Amino acid sequence: MVKKHSYKVDRSGMSDAIFINSQFQIKNKDIVYLKKKAKDKTTLRLCLHKNKKSSLHCMLLYLKKKNQNLIQSHNKRDEVYVLIEGKMKIKIYDNKIGLKKFYILDKKNPIYFMSKKVIHLTESITNHCIFLEVRKGPFSPKDTRFY
Repeated sequence: MVKKHSYKVDRSGMSDAIFINSQFQIKNKDIVYLKKKAKDKTTLRLCLHKNKKSSLHCMLLYLKKKNQNLIQSHNKRDEVYVLIEGKMKIKIYDNKIGLKKFYILDKKNPIYFMSKKVIHLTESITNHCIFLEVRKGPFSPKDTRFY
């Protein structure tokens, strides 16, 4: 993947992001590459969109089981999660940050739609998981609230 595509690593966010600067198709070897690059990280994003200003953000995410994600919500943006490898749990919280319910994403149930303003947390159940996250852009740090 790296040899055929121009890319840029962005370390300005909460996790590193690799932006690919050309059109491409994700193949199994790209998933292997993502896992290899994420070896010493708890989270890594392979961004299919061109940059933070893109109108649609589509990211292939690697998430380790030991990752310490923050509980969050998004004021203006819905999200879609599509599990590719492993198993993950999406926890839904009430306004007092009490666990309300959770969903498991696995081979039988690989997709979840998250409405805006829902307080949530994503975590890997297996050693790691890989999933596709799709949301409306452009990126705005003011849209995300951490708890």
